Amino acid sequence: MPTEQQDKIFKMPHPGCRKFIISTNIAETSITVPNIRYVIDSGQEKHRYFDDVWKWSKGWGSKAMAAQRAGRAGRTTHGYCYRLYSSALYANIMDEHP
Repeated sequence: MPTEQQDKIFKMPHPGCRKFIISTNIAETSITVPNIRYVIDSGQEKHRYFDDVWKWSKGWGSKAMAAQRAGRAGRTTHGYCYRLYSSALYANIMDEHP
């Protein structure tokens, strides 16, 4: 993505508009994007692995990844994280750490 497009995330939204993140592990980062109040967490992650050629597989993330994604919302103001998976999946399927 060109630098000009990447820089758009740091600009203030227009009045009446909201910034939100639809998160995957591909987009996880340690930078703070200002004015993010909403994160939508699918609970999914992609893994890259080698099997004669490089391939991708999709699966459920970990509880640690879910906590990190929720932390993206409200870094500089109050925020919300909407998880698109059940509490039963979180409790019984997701590992503590990746």
